[in-house]
Amino acid sequence: METESFKGVLRVIDIPLTTEAYAIAVKKGNKDLLEKINKALKELEDEGKIKELFEKWEIDQE
Repeated sequence: METESFKGVLRVIDIPLTTEAYAIAVKKGNKDLLEKINKALKELEDEGKIKELFEKWEIDQE
């Protein structure tokens, strides 16, 4: 993950700086939007995109 332009300036650390969980909120009763969000998230998971992003950014998946 280190590039030549950042060598000696930035470094990757092994400990998380934050542990917040993230969520998506939808107004109660907005089933259409909720279904679209759930469908998009499922597609990302089924296609392996979420895993890909976690690996790219070195995010612990637990």
